Amino acid sequence: MNWNIVRAFSRVYARAISGIPIHMNFDPQRRQFRLEWRLSVTIRQPTEVFIPQIHYPLGFQVFVSEGLKWTFDSDLSVLYVSNEALHHTTFVYLVILPKH
Repeated sequence: MNWNIVRAFSRVYARAISGIPIHMNFDPQRRQFRLEWRLSVTIRQPTEVFIPQIHYPLGFQVFVSEGLKWTFDSDLSVLYVSNEALHHTTFVYLVILPKH
């Protein structure tokens, strides 16, 4: 298997967003992902981000806006971002960076 081709077609992406997406970008060379969205507090389901392990062999770091919480399901390779402290519509972000 050619892992360079697999890596090129494997991307981190939001598969569900709890609001209106504003910006989403994955830089495969730097292995950095950024998602910004207008959070809707009426949506109770979490934002879901698929994270292929091929990009993060040493793991990754997660940074989110204040008031957001995240968990990672390693079996599904999905990061869940939930709103537990915010009670109004606001702009929020998520950043994923590789561990070195």
